Amino acid sequence: KGYETQVAETCTEGNAVQLITEVEVTPSCGSDATQTIPVVNALAEAGWKPKELVADTGFGGASNAAALSERGVTLVAPVPGPTHSKLPREEGNVGPEGPCPKEEKEALAWLRQQEAAADFPKRYAIRSGIESTNAELKHRHGMKKLRVRGEKRVKLSVYLKAAACNLKRALRAWLAREQTAAGAALA
Repeated sequence: KGYETQVAETCTEGNAVQLITEVEVTPSCGSDATQTIPVVNALAEAGWKPKELVADTGFGGASNAAALSERGVTLVAPVPGPTHSKLPREEGNVGPEGPCPKEEKEALAWLRQQEAAADFPKRYAIRSGIESTNAELKHRHGMKKLRVRGEKRVKLSVYLKAAACNLKRALRAWLAREQTAAGAALA
């Protein structure tokens, strides 16, 4: 019952500000795994196609990794299922060479090798940023409990809240840059 929101944002170290690039509102009765490809397709349509998509376990899996590989996108996500916690992560483990295969069976082996690599926790750590974005949207912008009902109203409310979040972030970065410039001019 209700709706859920998938959110994508930039996460490049060189950006002065990280912005929300995609928001999808869907009925909450579906699986997150079915939303991975539509979100990437929407990002590509808007000119924001990522080279790498860092996602949680629910958005991962061999079928999504293979489908994203066909689109030229690398999926960085833990392998879903009970075997994922048993993958050996040792210092000498290296990630797979080349892009993810486009066949599901080979993609699963590729994902397992990627997750078992010693550098996987460091590559995956960037995903924690979206959790603070989710918290910001829920607690500072009121997305946890919307005061509207119906799909059209829910979507409008969510889109406006994401736009407000982006505007605040951009304004904060612009003001910081202006203060730095003003401080440099006084020195």
